[in-house]
Amino acid sequence: MITINPVIFGYLKVGAVFACGLFDNPRIGFDTPFLARVEIAIEPSDILDFVGLYFNDKAVGEKLQGMVQINAITPWKSQSMQAPLTPKRLNLWHEARARCNAEGFAKDPVGLVEFVGCRSEHDAGNSMTTELHIPAIALAIARRREPFVGVSAVTGALIKQPMSAAACLEFVNLHIRADKQNQLHLRTGMTEQDLEAIRAAGRGEDALPARILKKKMQREHLYADFVSNHKPTCHADERSSGLFKLVQMFSVNPVLMGYLKVGIVFECGLLDNPRIGFDTPFLARIEIAIEPSDVLNFGGLYVNDPTVEEKLQGMLQVNAITAWQSPSMRAPLTPKRLNTWREARARCNAEGFAEDPVGLIEFVGRRRTADSGNSMTAELHIPTMTLAVAMTRTPFTAVSAFTGIRTEKPLSAASCLEFINSHIRADKQNQLRLRTEMTEQDKEVIRAAGRDEDTFSTRILKEKMQREQLYAGCLQLTLSVSVFIPDDFSRLFLNFARRRKILAQVIIQINTVPLY
Repeated sequence: MITINPVIFGYLKVGAVFACGLFDNPRIGFDTPFLARVEIAIEPSDILDFVGLYFNDKAVGEKLQGMVQINAITPWKSQSMQAPLTPKRLNLWHEARARCNAEGFAKDPVGLVEFVGCRSEHDAGNSMTTELHIPAIALAIARRREPFVGVSAVTGALIKQPMSAAACLEFVNLHIRADKQNQLHLRTGMTEQDLEAIRAAGRGEDALPARILKKKMQREHLYADFVSNHKPTCHADERSSGLFKLVQMFSVNPVLMGYLKVGIVFECGLLDNPRIGFDTPFLARIEIAIEPSDVLNFGGLYVNDPTVEEKLQGMLQVNAITAWQSPSMRAPLTPKRLNTWREARARCNAEGFAEDPVGLIEFVGRRRTADSGNSMTAELHIPTMTLAVAMTRTPFTAVSAFTGIRTEKPLSAASCLEFINSHIRADKQNQLRLRTEMTEQDKEVIRAAGRDEDTFSTRILKEKMQREQLYAGCLQLTLSVSVFIPDDFSRLFLNFARRRKILAQVIIQINTVPLY
């Protein structure tokens, strides 16, 4: 199906031109054969299922829809392909070259392409070899090197990516991924071997399929925000493990991570000091928590209403971004973190992102009022487009659910967090997979905030409530209720409001956010 699709096979040929060095030696494909080895694999068509497999999430289903992906193009005579062409393959090339000459394509290079599917650690791969005619149009496209142009899902701005073998593969893979209706006929059920290849990559195994997949993940933007190198500290219990599975889902969402990066640009002062992220590292600490997905249940917990149900659906929320060297983060970076940053900086330089700042991001989850927090740290690459969005400071625009009036909110770290949290809250169908059952510890943090206890977790939550419009009426209502109305009546009113959905109309200024 790949070889008969003009778009996919066309860009695969352009990629082969770059990978096999056809511009470096004009006799390749004429006097000398070339062979492009194309590594193919099956991945889940849903990126969130890929994330689940990569992090060995037991909740991922057994039957998954897969799709063909092209993981690599390797030229013959590369380090992994030193063996000479077999007589059979050499004869196949001679016949193909002669046929193209006879058919009027004597000026076009001709080679061979080998499709290899390697599905397990001990699998040498099933392969299929055929001739590869590079037409003049493919050479012309490669020679012009016109960049790929895409539209950011976050900003709507145009993004240009230089043409290369890697960019061609990324385009092909995204083209296949975008085919939701399977019109390309490149979707199939995943086998256990397909699933295990992804799990093995997540475990850091050194098998060939895992290595090739990891290289693809480092190369393609879709996987750029995988939090793959982390180590939970302190309370690494079952609850923290569940919390960080949500972080993994968060980290692969381009909209959420896009706006989180914009917020980090502001909070870490990347626009104030142009050397931050280049000569000097930066670290952004992201405080995360679980709140009820229904704001009425949040109100009930906050006023310690005993009628709130025991089992509550929760959702991930981002409560704060704290920059390293702020008053609460005075300690120097540990040698391990500093080394992680230097390695990330060097890798981004080598991959063509020398002009983009690079830092570290630490996700911290505190689920107890006296909890020092479980954390995981990873590198953070801030692309040029993110800096451009922060520089333009285009405000957020919302429409009032009551008046229809359009309002604008200046772009800042706080407004980015509010957008992220509203975006997650608006996902009623849990398409983002950021919902989970609340633990007693999650609930107690909210109750403690309502009791005005002075712990780090409650302070962070109270600051978020004062900052975000969703909670503005809640704070006013609970204050007036506690001062002027007996406690029993307070609970009666809250229960009445929950049944009638009045509270949502009284205390919430709704900011409708589309799901992408």
